[in-house]
Amino acid sequence: MFKLRQTWNDVFPQMKLYAIDVQISLLDPAWPVTAKPPSNSIHFNPKFLKSNQPPAKAKDETPPILSTNPPSALDKETLMMQEKLIQKQKELLELQQKKLELEVLQTKVKLQEQIKSGVLPVRPQNILLKPEVAKQLVPALSKHKPAGIVSIINNNIASLFKT
Repeated sequence: MFKLRQTWNDVFPQMKLYAIDVQISLLDPAWPVTAKPPSNSIHFNPKFLKSNQPPAKAKDETPPILSTNPPSALDKETLMMQEKLIQKQKELLELQQKKLELEVLQTKVKLQEQIKSGVLPVRPQNILLKPEVAKQLVPALSKHKPAGIVSIINNNIASLFKT
């Protein structure tokens, strides 16, 4: 096949042969790409460029002043969108934090109800607490009144729907 392909150099343009070589090399990595890649460069005749140049400018002319235009409307719009995105991300983080706080409060309420009813949650066997830590946990849970926690939960839920 390669010998047949080498006979096409005079028949097809180099750009087509290069495309064929590249496609075949994708199927068969051992296929050599012999055609030269197409170049996108444009060549000018230097004599043509020299004859068409305008006469040299006087050296005492001042250089053009670059305008310092304010950012375009597109740039302003992009900045506004980025600011809104950052603000929405902050709001999302705040809402996620409030959700976690509500879940913690709900768990505390459930624990208090279980302690009052006398049904203590079953602890996993692999968790060992020192007696000092256990004593600190139980009084900390009994300090909060259930009615106060319920009102805190209701306030947090109401604040979530306001924003």
